[in-house]
Amino acid sequence: MNPFALRLKRLQKASPKAVYAFRQRVKRLRVYLELYTFPAPPPNEPALDALYALTGKLRRAWLNKKYAQKWAPSLLKAAKKRLRKRKKIFLARYPELAPPIRKTLHGWKKRFPFSFTLQEEHFWQSQVEAWLQAMRSRLEAFPPPPYLPEQAHELRILLRSWEKAAEIYPLPETPPKHLTKALGRTRDIFLFLKWAKKKAQDPELLAPIQSRYQRWHEEALASWWAWRSRWAS
Repeated sequence: MNPFALRLKRLQKASPKAVYAFRQRVKRLRVYLELYTFPAPPPNEPALDALYALTGKLRRAWLNKKYAQKWAPSLLKAAKKRLRKRKKIFLARYPELAPPIRKTLHGWKKRFPFSFTLQEEHFWQSQVEAWLQAMRSRLEAFPPPPYLPEQAHELRILLRSWEKAAEIYPLPETPPKHLTKALGRTRDIFLFLKWAKKKAQDPELLAPIQSRYQRWHEEALASWWAWRSRWAS
């Protein structure tokens, strides 16, 4: 899959499906650039970073609405208002951000050419092996759980990068498919709880959600550590 194909045009209507697909493509592009330039840092495009951040806020607003409908109806009005506001901001900024992103992508295609036969290129083999070794070293540096929410988020980012690298180059091993999803789900609920508390939601009403979050958080970390512990065997 061409890592430079972000399909920016599909974002014009800012639908949840288009936003999610865009964010996944950006993650794959970032990993591709990391692989290509390793060990030097990859290039960046401020407009792309800004658009990615805006889609993150938009997706967060959708999730807040979803969780409010499910668990905290008293917050639904505030969630809808937040979603309208963030969508309005996104649609206002998209036209100014898309052109420089397209220009940068055009330049990156020439500077970091993509091949559909990566597994046959010695350059890619050595790059990927070095990158993967560095990735494993960073993950090995994680102590056993428990982790604070931000530590779990950092872990998920690393594991997701490993997954995306496998979409570009055939890797001998990847994290279990359920692992990043479990970490992502707990992250989503954690951020919803943080927003709900900021809105002065009754702690007693949030207690069942907090309990569910804690259980899923611990289960996800236990799954991670079980997989991590097998590395030495």
